[in-house]
Amino acid sequence: MNATARAGRRLGFALVAIAIGVGAVLGEGCGIATVYPVLDLPVRVGELDGDYLWPYGVHGGGHPEGHAGFDLFSTQERTVVASADGTITVRKESDGPGGEDVEIAVGGGLLVSIHHLTPRSGLAVGDQVKRGETIGHLTLIDGRYMIHFHVGMGVSKPCPAHFLKRSDLEALGSDADQPGTLMSLSSYNEKADEPKLCNSM
Repeated sequence: MNATARAGRRLGFALVAIAIGVGAVLGEGCGIATVYPVLDLPVRVGELDGDYLWPYGVHGGGHPEGHAGFDLFSTQERTVVASADGTITVRKESDGPGGEDVEIAVGGGLLVSIHHLTPRSGLAVGDQVKRGETIGHLTLIDGRYMIHFHVGMGVSKPCPAHFLKRSDLEALGSDADQPGTLMSLSSYNEKADEPKLCNSM
């Protein structure tokens, strides 16, 4: 690695540190750094129960291609909030068992999608929402309340864990072997083979 490359790498690390300090994560595509907002989980961790979480990349439950997001569950109707400041770009009926799809553009080309949401009254495309603002509620599907949460960058749907704030990520846990995390409490058929928060697609 030459001196110019080393200097660029040091600058990159410095930018990452600065970005994390101001509530953002840094990505890089085509050699150009992009700052993305750190995301809040759209349901408070302490309000998840029942089956808790169906993680990313699981090849089951009607997703042979891999599950491109998190399903979040509760035994009660819970509030769903905006994960970051942004603009509502989509509101439409969900494919499948119920609720609606809402998409929020949050900056840097990053889109936050909530499927099977029961939206709040009056929520409309073009609305500006703030981090933590109520956008709706979990939807009752097959005897449990739930939403599907994923992020999009163009045609890519990376694991949402890469964008979550540290406290939410630590509460979810990275695999089923960490006691006290939601991953250790979560119940899904494929858990023995795909136990991680972010499994391979």
